[in-house]
Amino acid sequence: MKIVIAPDSFKGSLSAFDVCRIVSKAARQVYHEPEIVEIPMADGGEGTAECIRKAAGGSQVSCRVRDPLGRPAEARYTILPDGSAVMEMAQASGLTMVKPGERDVFSSSTFGTGEMILDAVDRGCRKIFIGLGGSGTSDGGMGMAAALGVKFLDDKNEELDPVPASMDKLVSADISSIDSRISETEIVVMSDVTNPLTGPSGAVFTYGLQKGLREDELKKADEMMARYCAVVEDAVGKNISDIPGAGAAGGLGAGLLAFTNGTIEKGIDTALDLADFDSALSGATMVVTGEGMMDFQSAFGKAACGVGMRCKAAGIPCFALVGSMGKGAEEMFTRGITSIMPVVDSVMNLDQAMENAEDLCYSAAVRMFRFIGERD
Repeated sequence: MKIVIAPDSFKGSLSAFDVCRIVSKAARQVYHEPEIVEIPMADGGEGTAECIRKAAGGSQVSCRVRDPLGRPAEARYTILPDGSAVMEMAQASGLTMVKPGERDVFSSSTFGTGEMILDAVDRGCRKIFIGLGGSGTSDGGMGMAAALGVKFLDDKNEELDPVPASMDKLVSADISSIDSRISETEIVVMSDVTNPLTGPSGAVFTYGLQKGLREDELKKADEMMARYCAVVEDAVGKNISDIPGAGAAGGLGAGLLAFTNGTIEKGIDTALDLADFDSALSGATMVVTGEGMMDFQSAFGKAACGVGMRCKAAGIPCFALVGSMGKGAEEMFTRGITSIMPVVDSVMNLDQAMENAEDLCYSAAVRMFRFIGERD
């Protein structure tokens, strides 16, 4: 019996690596000497680089960057055996790097993400996969572009600080000093967000509040982003505002499309390909995936959905362990998920469930395997 274990994390309680370990232990408790393949998953958000390193090999490296507020920080990313890099913008520009009381969208930038990209280029990487989940910025990639060499200028041709507060003074962008190696580097943007850069469903209106904007600031911030976008489009000769995904990570998607050879791909599909997931399915009896909350949103490109769809194509049953089920979770049955097993086994609140997550996950996995029984 071959069991492939490919879960996402249970946010706030168990990492994808934890879930793999727990489910493996349960499988060995129920079955006699099963062959187990562990592939911790992520869909382009936090944890992606380490998950892919676990599956594909390679090394973890670190570099000094600036956090969203310009303070020194350390970012880690993966270099794969073929020399390509896998990184997460959240390592340099993530929401968790800034305390709630410190969050200031107008003063925050993705400069550190640009520094991380340059570090990979300095190490010889000419293909970079970058996940956009967990963003703490809304600068349209302005800071990232500045780190790569772009100069943002006012009406006196003086250079502006690359932060959103400067956007209403922005008149032009000088791209002549972009590091020449960037044009030789393939950038693959891992994101399942389809928002445009501006407008009612754009970066500001959709995600601005969680990053520190007030309700009464949204309209002004979106207008400033639109001004920035017009200047950028004029500088690079590309239309980027309405491209699906341009609004990902506070508009970093747009910045990468504008100033690099960036292309946007579905995060989970890219992660599965980098992990060589399809090869791991060969000869598999079953697959176990999972996530903290499975609901209607899970069917739109989350890790469990991607795993389920690959299993469906291969004709292999896929079982999901989840922290809880929400509205619309049954949609996952059309996405290759055979059944869904919530780990909570009695009445308890969220804090209790998270505190006992490991024991609950193990018990649920044992119950699930006993219910499934032996399979050929």
